[in-house]
Amino acid sequence: MRDIEINETKISDENKISRDTEVKKGFSKLVGFFLTWKKLQ
Repeated sequence: MRDIEINETKISDENKISRDTEVKKGFSKLVGFFLTWKKLQ
């Protein structure tokens, strides 16, 4: 039983990491868009 618990924890950690990466990507895209927009003003 212990192995299954450890496995599930590992999977949820990986999901969290990939979600954090997506958030960072989206955030940097937003910042880049904002900076471009400010230059055009």
